[in-house]
Order: sequence, then structure tokens, then C-alpha cells
Amino acid sequence: MSAKIIFFLLLLTFLYVFESCTKHEPEYYTIPEDFRQWVVYQPGTYWIYLNEKTGIQDCTYVTSVYTGQYVKGGNGSSDTERHFEVITSSCSGPLFKSMTSTAEMERSIVTSDRATFSVPLTSPGMEDISFSYGLLLHPQFIEYRRYESMSNYGVKQVYPQESINGKYFTNVYDLRHEWIDYIGDSLVTEAHFAKNTGIIKLRIYKEQFDTTWSLVRYKIVQ
Repeated sequence: MSAKIIFFLLLLTFLYVFESCTKHEPEYYTIPEDFRQWVVYQPGTYWIYLNEKTGIQDCTYVTSVYTGQYVKGGNGSSDTERHFEVITSSCSGPLFKSMTSTAEMERSIVTSDRATFSVPLTSPGMEDISFSYGLLLHPQFIEYRRYESMSNYGVKQVYPQESINGKYFTNVYDLRHEWIDYIGDSLVTEAHFAKNTGIIKLRIYKEQFDTTWSLVRYKIVQ
């Protein structure tokens, strides 16, 4: 083995050891303040929705809030240790049981962070369904469902003003997701969001199941 090859191998070994020993400062991702005003709610908050199909009113309310973080990377490896803020509002009521806001890295733009808002729905006939709403520079709507095959999602429209049961809301984001599941059924989830209020209208459509809930009364504690 020549001296050049030996030198090259020693250099690679040194660089590997140096990289392994290099201290990477932790990165912290926190939920942006503007996003909190859309999605973080405290106990005392409640929403009363009208089921437009049955005429029944249902209440969902916040029972407790957990604020913490989860950590990825680090542990002596060369990966940067990343701390992600997470806020979970536990809820009671027939529509959803919890709401989680999380700060995380933007997958496509490593230098920025974003926040997401996840709501698992407990609607009859719609098993394994939840949605996440992301807002930083560009709002988006991300659907999670088992056995999903084809989908189309995003901000369908932004209403400067929308009337829901006689109340007016401004700058309402209409987030619509339509997809086809593994057995060919058409499904739709459509949520209307208002700042400092949350979901003001929610429609869920599945074969043989089409229900819309619209906000009747509410109290917001943030």
C-alpha cells in the first residue's frame, strides 16, 4: 500500500472522528404567536355546533392543556438535537377529543420552521380520520386516513366575510380535502377556520353519510 493511500485513509478517519465529536448546538422550534391565536385554546373554551342534518346541537369544550416538547436527534450522534414545542388541548364532546399544535421543521425548506394543528374527528361512520392545518406563510390542509389512494387538498377559498347562523366572521379559510379510498368510495372533509375562534363550519361527506356542523355559540379563552 502506497504512502499516499495510507495518508488518505488516515485523513478520512480523522475527519470522521472530528465530525462525530463536533458539538452541534440544539435547535428550538416554537409555535409562532400568530398561529397560537388560531389554534391554541385554554379551559373555559367551548363551541356549540348545529348538526344541519338532524337539527341537534352538540357541544365540544376544552378540559385541560398540556404544554411541552419532544426531542429528535442528538444522543451523542452527529445529528443536531431538535426541540419541538407541542401544545395539546384535551377536549370533551362528540365532535373531537383533542387538538394538538406542534412546531416542526419545514420538510422542503430546512432553514424555516412551521406549525401544524391536528384534530382527530370522532364522527360516526368516519373511522381513522383526522386533519392537520398548517399556517405560517402559506396555509395548507393535510389529511391523514388509512388506506387512502387518491387525494386533492388545500385552501379552496378565503372568504373576506362569512355568515354562520347569523354571526359574521372575517378572513375565513375554507380548507377542503377530497379523496377516494381503497374501495372506491368518495370522501370529503371541509373545514372553515376563523382566527381567535377556530372551526366555524365542518362538513364530512362519505358514501351514505353527509353531515355539516355549523357554529351556533362559543366562548374562547386563549
